[in-house]
Amino acid sequence: MKRNVTYLLVLLLAACAILVTASCADLSAKRSVRIGVLLPLKGERPLAWEKVLDWVRDGINSELEGQGFTIELAYRNTFGEDIQELAKELVRDSSIQVVIGPETSREALLIAPLFEKAGKLLVSPSATSDELFRAFSRGRYFVRTCQSDVAQVRSILHVLATQGARRVSLVYEDSS
Repeated sequence: MKRNVTYLLVLLLAACAILVTASCADLSAKRSVRIGVLLPLKGERPLAWEKVLDWVRDGINSELEGQGFTIELAYRNTFGEDIQELAKELVRDSSIQVVIGPETSREALLIAPLFEKAGKLLVSPSATSDELFRAFSRGRYFVRTCQSDVAQVRSILHVLATQGARRVSLVYEDSS
């Protein structure tokens, strides 16, 4: 989780820098960069996404203080909701060019084409399916801040092999 948060912070900073640079021809006017968030904020297994993202936003805004622009987060709670409808809402919002989410690979496979078509960046902090790489490796509008399942298994097996493990058991779900 700490690695995901770090990657998310770096990616969020990079996205903000790009958006701020692209949208601030007149720095004398106060600007607000809006970033959409499509993650489960409440529900069975909340991961404190809102707390982490608010902390990052506040840190960025603190650094940008006095420079004429701020970061705003437009949250959409995906728990128990139709993620495609929420995604369409953010795609239609012209004030949002970057969206953080979704949480699962299944959700990413459903909504990433909407963002590709709209030319908006979708950044998933936790989708790991190798299907995502195959589906969107040529596009420019979907990225994730964590390694794929395949890369994670390779890393785990490498560590186990260097520690002399002779037998391994794998439990997994056969889905995206």
